[in-house]
Amino acid sequence: MKQISTILLFFIGFSVQAQDSFNRFYVGASYSPDAAFRILINNDGSETSETIIGLRDEKEQPKYGMTTALKFGYHPKKWIAVELGIGYSNRGYTSGPTELTFNDMIDPRFGFTYPPRYPNGTATHKFNYDFHYLDIPLAAVFKFQFGKFVLSPKIGATINLLVKSTNTSVLTPSEGETVRSTQDYDIGFNTLNLTPIAGIGVGVAVNDRIAITASPEFRFGALL
Repeated sequence: MKQISTILLFFIGFSVQAQDSFNRFYVGASYSPDAAFRILINNDGSETSETIIGLRDEKEQPKYGMTTALKFGYHPKKWIAVELGIGYSNRGYTSGPTELTFNDMIDPRFGFTYPPRYPNGTATHKFNYDFHYLDIPLAAVFKFQFGKFVLSPKIGATINLLVKSTNTSVLTPSEGETVRSTQDYDIGFNTLNLTPIAGIGVGVAVNDRIAITASPEFRFGALL
């Protein structure tokens, strides 16, 4: 729908990285399980678009996402570092679940009924919408050390290159196996996006060369 923009995504993640944090150059790896969602914007201001947004907001919910990256850093000063990396992220949202009831099917020719598809006639159904990105993060990290502990506020942005978008139908009967079906989902999304990043990390120095940092982060990206 061209009149509605999808602002993707709102996440609050938690990342852990190990790095050589006391030399001028360092390398690190990070992983973040994310709470991912979207915001819909009414571009044309019409009541129809506003109604559609309201209906979708009632059904669609956050989903589990993830972000991982390999990062390279440089300390121009001991208290600040510039990080550049390359990584992968999975973002999106989910729709449902919806409860389905399968009644007996009546044959219009002979009048008898067929057995329901599922033993007790009920199942739940949802759609998972997944957006797969190649990420290029760039950030400034400020470092304040207190003994073995390191406090590290971060601010920056990530260039997101959309590699693939899919939706997955998940049908879960009350008895029996879950049925999944995945297909491409492309309605003209931008392939190039920018995600601002802000966070603050708390780390501990394992030794003179290695530190481990846990860093909750806020990210907000536009997918128009």
